[in-house]
Amino acid sequence: MSFNLSEVIHIISTIDDLLSMGEHPYTITTSAGYDVEDDEEIEFINFIFPLKNGIVSMKMYDSVGLMTYKNHSGEILKNIEFDDMSVAELNGSFKKVFKQVREFDRQQASTAKSNNTSIDRASFGLAEVN
Repeated sequence: MSFNLSEVIHIISTIDDLLSMGEHPYTITTSAGYDVEDDEEIEFINFIFPLKNGIVSMKMYDSVGLMTYKNHSGEILKNIEFDDMSVAELNGSFKKVFKQVREFDRQQASTAKSNNTSIDRASFGLAEVN
């Protein structure tokens, strides 16, 4: 399978529409390549874009896609496979997976906030003493 330009533009437009709901600026990086499996080259297209608390890499093959969420340190926190044929239809698994990843990103913010609460209080106490 090869991706034609209109499909790529459609996918980028879909990602753009979904990202534009956020408050922060973003860029979408696109690349293409081949993975070798059982001596066969398998074409893929990769989209990388930031969310508020992490970075998403979406690798799409012929009939399956993989969305990977990494924190800003590069640690993989979540992998979700999806049927990439639904991207062309603008509904189905791609949007569901994207929404799952956005919700996961929001949870990362609250996790980081709750982890820093005691540190913030300690910092406040030190500032008060000085």
